[in-house]
Amino acid sequence: MSRLSHSRIEELRSEVRTEAVQNARKIADELAEALDQKIGRAVWIIDNGFYESSPVPMYRTRAVADAMFMSAAGAETVDAELEMQQVTLTYNVTVKFAL
Repeated sequence: MSRLSHSRIEELRSEVRTEAVQNARKIADELAEALDQKIGRAVWIIDNGFYESSPVPMYRTRAVADAMFMSAAGAETVDAELEMQQVTLTYNVTVKFAL
């Protein structure tokens, strides 16, 4: 097994994207308030996409590679320890608001 995913990954990506836009609004509100101004409606939104990261320690990656090599070579199967790790979703949006 070389890859695992979450069964609700698309739903989670949508939630993260919505949170990213809400965070953009909150930050714009805070910055405008510092200038004694108020922001208006969003006039421009760019969806820069998401980033999914699930770092795997090097020794784990090496163990999996060794197991695959040994199996392909017809040698005894090497048990590679499978470890579940938390996946981090990051969404990047650019929002321009009217003042």
